[in-house]
Amino acid sequence: MKKSLLFVICIMSFIGVPCAVYAIGMEAAIGKWQQGPSGKFCYEDAYSDENTFDLEDDLNYEEEWELTGRAKIDLPVFPNIYLMATPMEYEGSGTRTIGRFLGMPISGEFDSRLKLTHYDIAIYYGIPLLKTATLKKINLDLGVNARIIDFEAEMTDSSDLVTESKKETYTVPMVYAALQLRPIEKICIEAEGRGITYKKNTTYSVIGRANLDLFGPIFIA
Repeated sequence: MKKSLLFVICIMSFIGVPCAVYAIGMEAAIGKWQQGPSGKFCYEDAYSDENTFDLEDDLNYEEEWELTGRAKIDLPVFPNIYLMATPMEYEGSGTRTIGRFLGMPISGEFDSRLKLTHYDIAIYYGIPLLKTATLKKINLDLGVNARIIDFEAEMTDSSDLVTESKKETYTVPMVYAALQLRPIEKICIEAEGRGITYKKNTTYSVIGRANLDLFGPIFIA
């Protein structure tokens, strides 16, 4: 599935200092991203042309804009926390001469809905003294990420209005890494990635951002 991310709403960050010795930092962001679906969908043990549906040609899913949000909490001693929500949901109507979903035969027109919302929870540490040694120009974070996938698929045969649906929740462990470069004081370039390879399966996501500090705690990316 193709995914392109674009933040278009102002993003805010703020720092809270509860005491003179330990400081807790927090950064929060909300924006929109464009989803471009491609590939094939099948929920069966045995893959075949009959129970495999092309997201674009069969299900007629189109590009969608969805909200997305993230929050980072920097803790003084414990691992830092990174939370991110990436909603993903499609609806469409199509036509198949022969098709099958969860044992339900599909012939003719049908409606479908597919949800693949991602929730990411990462814990990480910054490389010690790297930020200090580079005069706050470079920072590298390393950690682990749990990706929780809220999956739901539903299909309705329009001829007899029979509906089949399936709901599942999956948790995928991943490694997490992020690099921040600050060439000048008000500009920060960030790249972050999450991924895992298990046997012959690989899943990953990569995000790039350019942040411009505006005034006070407010910046855009």
